[in-house]
Amino acid sequence: LISLVDLMPTLLGLLGFDIPDDVQGVDRSTAICGRVDRSGDTADPLDEAIYIQQNGIGYIQTAPHTHWRALRIGPWSIATSHHTGPNHLHNLEEDPYQQRNLFHDALSAAIRDELLEVMRTKAAQIGDTFFSTAPSLSPA
Repeated sequence: LISLVDLMPTLLGLLGFDIPDDVQGVDRSTAICGRVDRSGDTADPLDEAIYIQQNGIGYIQTAPHTHWRALRIGPWSIATSHHTGPNHLHNLEEDPYQQRNLFHDALSAAIRDELLEVMRTKAAQIGDTFFSTAPSLSPA
């Protein structure tokens, strides 16, 4: 998986070009080519997160209830709607068809809260105002 925001830096990396400091996104060319980074640096977990944005569907693109965001990191997937707020959490290794929603599961509360914070951080990194424009999504 790759986020659209990662496409340009990844293409630059694949072509061997330097990536300007002001470019958003992460160069994922090493993962695509199967190379391992042996620099000794610990990878930032935010770099591994795939942030997904959807702003409307077809002719109703301006309707806020059709706007949603999702995050995939490791085996976890979490999604939130502009209209209803966060409401989907799945462990895709244990539940690849997303039949068991763990969002309200007490045992999953810690990972849910962590993923929601990662989503907010990723949104802020790319200037996405999704979380600041809906009352149901504002931090507590």
